[in-house]
Amino acid sequence: MSRMGIISSGYMAPTGGGENIAVAGSSTPSINVYSWSSGFGNKYANPSPLIVGNGYSTAFSPLGNSIALSGSMAPNILVYPWSAGFGTRYANPTILPGGTTAYYTTFSPSGNTITAASSSTPCIQAYPWSDGFGTKYADPFALPSGVASCTTFSPSEDTIVVGSRNTPYIQAYPWSAGFGTKYANPATLPTGSGLGIAFSP
Repeated sequence: MSRMGIISSGYMAPTGGGENIAVAGSSTPSINVYSWSSGFGNKYANPSPLIVGNGYSTAFSPLGNSIALSGSMAPNILVYPWSAGFGTRYANPTILPGGTTAYYTTFSPSGNTITAASSSTPCIQAYPWSDGFGTKYADPFALPSGVASCTTFSPSEDTIVVGSRNTPYIQAYPWSAGFGTKYANPATLPTGSGLGIAFSP
């Protein structure tokens, strides 16, 4: 399964050094960040130490003061402070995402939760976030079906949706500092793997 080169748009934030754009990729350094102003500016220095393995997705926190990367080798999800460049990587979560690969990571709209969609049970992981990982939230009672490839929050942050490789391919849960009971599947299911999800604004 390939999800190379997912781009995360930058955020205008005093701590973020202006607007930036990040791309995760399949070759070292696995993440590249550029300044942006009506076009690409200079590339920021790579994080140190360099990330090993493929980068599958990247996301800035809503305030632009943290940047996350999901990837193909443990710890599978990495987060760095961001202030016009990479800071020292935050400590890993105590419980890492399931499996060898985290395919997707995102912050909630408020920035107080970070998620990882991953290759093995429970396939979706959510952690409190406040300048570091908190204790992982309990897994949903009804787990995603197979490898999870993407996840997102609704704009109001009261729903979390997961795309997966096995039927029903899309799963939605109420969210309130934890997973609620999974919503019923759509009457007409997608016809193949869920590889990307987006809510309307």
